[in-house]
Amino acid sequence: MARFRDSSRPNFYVSQGWWPLLIRLDQRLAALDPTYRVSQVKSKFAVLQFYLATTADRKR
Repeated sequence: MARFRDSSRPNFYVSQGWWPLLIRLDQRLAALDPTYRVSQVKSKFAVLQFYLATTADRKR
């Protein structure tokens, strides 16, 4: 949850079944960019949607 852009209001709408995949995704993304931030995580019609901002995005 600390990676959410606005940690006071995280947009996290997925069931617990997605959590193991999200943990692995976080570990891999953090290895590429330790400062990345999550904008939103949700699932709809059995599809996981994961929106993030990288360091390069924040420099624009």
